[in-house]
Amino acid sequence: MVNFDVTALEGVDIYRVHLESALVSAAVPHVFMSVSACHGERCVNCGNDETEAALVAGTELVAAASPHIYVNEDGGNPGSWSTDITVSEWVAGDVDGIVCLGSWGAAVSSGEGATGEVLYTRDRFVTRVAYALAGANPPHAIDASSQSFVVFVGENGYIYLSRDGMATYEISNAGTITALDLDGVAIAPSNNQVVYAWTSADDVILKTENACETWYQVAVTGTAGGIFSLAVHPDNANMIMCGTDNGELFHSTDGGETWTEQGDLPGMTAKANVNIVDIKPGGGGVWFLAAVEAAVSSRVYINYEDGGDGVWEYYNPIDAEEYSVPVATPFIALAALSPNACVAVGGGAAADVVALIA
Repeated sequence: MVNFDVTALEGVDIYRVHLESALVSAAVPHVFMSVSACHGERCVNCGNDETEAALVAGTELVAAASPHIYVNEDGGNPGSWSTDITVSEWVAGDVDGIVCLGSWGAAVSSGEGATGEVLYTRDRFVTRVAYALAGANPPHAIDASSQSFVVFVGENGYIYLSRDGMATYEISNAGTITALDLDGVAIAPSNNQVVYAWTSADDVILKTENACETWYQVAVTGTAGGIFSLAVHPDNANMIMCGTDNGELFHSTDGGETWTEQGDLPGMTAKANVNIVDIKPGGGGVWFLAAVEAAVSSRVYINYEDGGDGVWEYYNPIDAEEYSVPVATPFIALAALSPNACVAVGGGAAADVVALIA
């Protein structure tokens, strides 16, 4: 187990090694739903050091009003989060997914309007253009390898593609799994011809190998839960890892044709109550993972052996027993800045959670 000095300040639960200041002091918690990092691996405008990374984080509706977006241009340092940006275009939906590449960024909301909405920016969300989708298949998640290749996914198996920074979009898939909603999408960093999309309601993963022209299904054999998280190796589009809401962690080295289940994560007491909410590669053979055990703990793990089995360590345990933190404020999403740092976000009825772990 890796030990850190973790502190919470000002009534808002924000965790960082040697935390200096809180992000916000809010009477109403801003529960964070999504986070994205822009760094040297994704954008030529950012350096390769985690301190030069930019982050954007989106929240749920605040006090039944608009959601918020926070921007940090200094590697997640606590004193460098911007004044929160109110997404005034949205009054009924959360920021379910968000992505940034340099000054450009985009977000999706499944709850805004009857069909869901998307928005995009060219100045890190200071100004934004928002519009509703056609049809009743609201979007849940988004990823981008560039402004000319943005993929977002939604309900009833719908997959959307934008080639112009979200100014317009086309439907890439509309009928492969019509009975299931897609909750996540990941573009292979080493080959954007390969994209994976998944659903938390089943063990089904959709995959394309021709940049969203056609899609086919692969199944995670042996799982008892739905797919809640998936990540692709930064150098190998066929090496993927996924986590379920039943505490299972699987990896595949052949693009999802076959799967191997890893051993149980250390520190969790009841596997069936564990949700592996997010996984991200940090580069250099380092992987990060966020997991929540209901009513027990919310933890970030690190793996220094390229996601190998049996070598996951607690990276920053957040639970009531060790740090007097309400277990009702779990992690929800994770962004990797480098092999040395990641940011986890989440929250609950009691408070927000923003953790810079470095």
